[in-house]
Amino acid sequence: MPSKTAAALSPSRPEDKAAQILRAAREEFLRHGYAATSMDAVALSAKVSKATLYVYYGSKRDLFAAVIQQERDRYAGSMLSGESGREPIEAKLLRFGRNIVDFLLSADTIASYRMVMGEAGRLPELGETFFSNGPVKLLDRLEECIDNAMRSGTLRRDDARCAAEQLIGLVRGDLQLRALLGVTDGLSRSRMDAVIRAGVETFYRAYRPAGR
Repeated sequence: MPSKTAAALSPSRPEDKAAQILRAAREEFLRHGYAATSMDAVALSAKVSKATLYVYYGSKRDLFAAVIQQERDRYAGSMLSGESGREPIEAKLLRFGRNIVDFLLSADTIASYRMVMGEAGRLPELGETFFSNGPVKLLDRLEECIDNAMRSGTLRRDDARCAAEQLIGLVRGDLQLRALLGVTDGLSRSRMDAVIRAGVETFYRAYRPAGR
C-alpha cells in the first residue's frame, strides 16, 4: 500500500501529472542539456514510471516541444493583450515592445536560448523544434495584432508578417545578444527603454497611416 508521502507526490488528475512531468523535464534540460537528458532521468525526477511518461509524451523531442510551448504560453497570454479602450496605437506598440523585450530577456528564456544554441549545431532538429514552438508562435500572435491594427486603419496596410518581424527586431536591438553573452552593461532599465522607444518610433514612422 502506498505511503502517505508517496500518495502526496503522485497527482491524481492527468493535468497535474503532465505539469509535474513538464517541471521535471524543464529542470533536466536546463541542468544537463538536451542531448544528455534521458527519458529515464525525466521519469525519475518526475516520480512517474517510464511507461507513464511515454503515455503523455511519445519521444524526447515531443517532451521538449511541450516544455517550450509551456514557457511560451506562460508569457504569451498577457504579452500582447491588455488593450484599454481607445488606447493610442503608439502606446499599444510601446507596451507590446516592453513586454516582448521583458520576455526575451527573462532568465528562463535566456537559459533556454543558451541551451538550444549550444546543441543545435549537432542536433539541428532541436533548433527546429525550439524555433517552431517558441519564436514562430510569438510571431504569429504579434502578426495577428498588427493585422488587426492594419484592418482598423491605425496602421498602414501592408504585409503584417513582415511588419511583425520588423517590430521584434527593432525593439530587441542588441539587448538580447548582450543578455545571451552575459554582457550586463547596456542592460539597465533606462537603456532598455530607450532602445524600445526608438524601435517603436521607427516602426510607427514606417507604418503610420497617410495623413497622420
